[in-house]
Amino acid sequence: MDCYIKTLGEKVLGGSDVTREEALFISGLRGNAIHDLLYWANKIRQKFLGSDISCCALVSAKQGRCPEDCSFCAQSARFNTAVEEFSFMGREGLEGALKSTSELGAGSLGIVTSGRELSDDEVDRLCEGTRGVNGTNGLHLHASLGLLSPQNARQLKNSGVRRINHNLETSERFFPKLCTTHSYSDRIRTVKEAKEAGLEVCSGGIFGVGESPEDRVDLAFALRE
Repeated sequence: MDCYIKTLGEKVLGGSDVTREEALFISGLRGNAIHDLLYWANKIRQKFLGSDISCCALVSAKQGRCPEDCSFCAQSARFNTAVEEFSFMGREGLEGALKSTSELGAGSLGIVTSGRELSDDEVDRLCEGTRGVNGTNGLHLHASLGLLSPQNARQLKNSGVRRINHNLETSERFFPKLCTTHSYSDRIRTVKEAKEAGLEVCSGGIFGVGESPEDRVDLAFALRE
């Protein structure tokens, strides 16, 4: 067992990708084999990512009353979660969040909004509040805003937003179990449009919502693609 894990680890360190079958094997490891897996995973992390840690502050810039039915989310208006609700904050609120982030010493500020997507007016207001900030005092701007149009993605990039967070959440097969009000292809489209606009993308998913090991592997391969 440990020899096979070592072979896979050396394969990745050499620049090759694991196959889906190899990934399924890894996802099924149990017992002492987990220690071997963690050893090689750590070596891979050190080679490709290093040991630096970056801290990101978050501000909720719009909260509650989301029309989508994502089953894991407290922001959805379809569930009684008693979350505090407020509309998109103004420039003063954004400036206050930026100031607090700088005082905390975080390297980036993530601006997070509820809802399927921002209106054009909300994007305008966001860009007005963020323009010229990216890189100031080492601070970078990130945003998680739901679905994006190509125009809004370009607008955010031009205003100084550096990175978009938009998760795929799970595999395409399992996604309808989590959400029915938008599609998996909607999420993939947003990721691609953000990248085409020159934005960096942070994308991942969630575990423990009823998905299978195969769903987790399929998510990883979709993210790699």
